[in-house]
Order: sequence, then structure tokens, then C-alpha cells
Amino acid sequence: IIKGEYYYSIAEGNRIRIERIEAMRGIIYDRNYKPLVRNVANFLLYFIPVDLPKDEDEENKIINRISEILGDLTSDEIKQILAKVKKGSLESYRPLFIADNIEYEKAMLLYLESEYMPGVILSNKTRREYNLYSLSLSHILGYTGKINDQELEEFGSEYLLIDYIGKAGIEYFWENELKGSNGQKHIEVDAFGKEKKIISTELGEDGHNLVLSLDIELQKKLEEIIIAYLDKLKLNRAAAVIMDPNNGEILAMISFPSYNNNIFARGI
Repeated sequence: IIKGEYYYSIAEGNRIRIERIEAMRGIIYDRNYKPLVRNVANFLLYFIPVDLPKDEDEENKIINRISEILGDLTSDEIKQILAKVKKGSLESYRPLFIADNIEYEKAMLLYLESEYMPGVILSNKTRREYNLYSLSLSHILGYTGKINDQELEEFGSEYLLIDYIGKAGIEYFWENELKGSNGQKHIEVDAFGKEKKIISTELGEDGHNLVLSLDIELQKKLEEIIIAYLDKLKLNRAAAVIMDPNNGEILAMISFPSYNNNIFARGI
């Protein structure tokens, strides 16, 4: 009775929501089951616009503090991202990407402070790491990157703005098999939009692993030979393929100059 209005406003902020459980992306192996890519931790920050403070001054305090912690994103740039979403619209209930590949120390600070920032979520997603054996695999494996507006429109409800998708090479061609099927959980959230408790869970299915016909040891040897001849002949371009004539399997495939697909995977 004494604080009835206060508790009523808090109770009104409690809502049941559906939150996605992200599937782990499948691993790509060579013919001898040596992994050619791995999933590594990636701290990602996003907003749920509808949960941000209604008061403009409070919202600006949060934006300014996030900009201060991140260091490479200004308050104006964050506001420009937010301006793309109309508050109260369907899109305002969906995650809005702000930043990823956040350094551990900054991520921990954001994690602690976001507890008191309505609508601000720090998530631990995964990104791909390549070049475990050879830079010459870049043309073959391709890379994943943050989904863009055109891809989001094309693939519809399967992806969110904070997702990564195959952009080139095998990552692109086998996207449907590698990405897996997401699960979901029904959660109760408080007035800040933070999870209070899990009501129910539906598990998804991790992406399928992919085994190539490539032999990574042969790939490295071919790369070594090609580089030696390029140096000897004072050239910088070459391509070579080793194929099994009995069944057409590609055992090694080189194209120079190559590129570092990790740079693209981190967001160039």
C-alpha cells in the first residue's frame, strides 16, 4: 500500500519473452579429420531498443558511458545506429548490433555495468578463426561476416542483425548445413529487460561438420613449392591443383596472391 505505485511499475516491466539459443557452427575438416577452422569466443554488445530508458537524458547517459568504455565508437555513431529503429515498432523488440570483437577487459566492465543499463546486453557469441595451417586455404574456405540488410531481407526470420553468415568460399556455399538450427527459451525479464528466470527451453541442433577431400599436408607442400618458384622467377601470381585422376577428388588447390580471411571474419 505504502509503495504500491512503485511495485506496480516494476511488475508491469516484467514480461515473458522468447530468447534464442544459438547453435554452434559446424567445423570444416580435411580428409584426415584435421580441423581447418575453429570457433572462438567473441564478445558482442547489442541493444533491445524497446527496453532503453524512456527518458532521453537517462538514455544519453547510457550511450555516453558505453562510448567511453568502448573507446572506438562515439556517442553520435551509437545514436545513428539507434535512429534506424523506431521505438515501439516490431524491430525495437529485436537485438540491434552495436559492437563486436570487444577486448576482454572492456567486455568485463560492460558486463558489470550493463546490469544497471536497461536494454543493454553483452553476449558471448563465437566467430571463426582461420589459417590454422596455411594461408592458401583462404580462397577455399572463404569466411563468415556480420549479416547485412540485404542478406537479412533475403533469408528472413532465420537470422538476426547480430548474426554472422557465410560470405565466400565453402562458408558461403555450405551455409545451410554449417549454421545449424537454433533453439529457444522462454524467459521472464524484469523492468530492465534482464533475464530473471527460465520458464522453458527447446534445444536446437548444432551445425553439421564438413569433411573435404583436401589433404592439408599436401596443401602445405604445394604451397611451399609454389612460393619457392615464384621467388625464383620473380613473379607473384600462380595457381595449381592436385587431383586424384581415379575419382576427380581435389587433394590440394593453390591460388596466389592469397589473403588473410581472419581480417574479414573480424570485420574489416
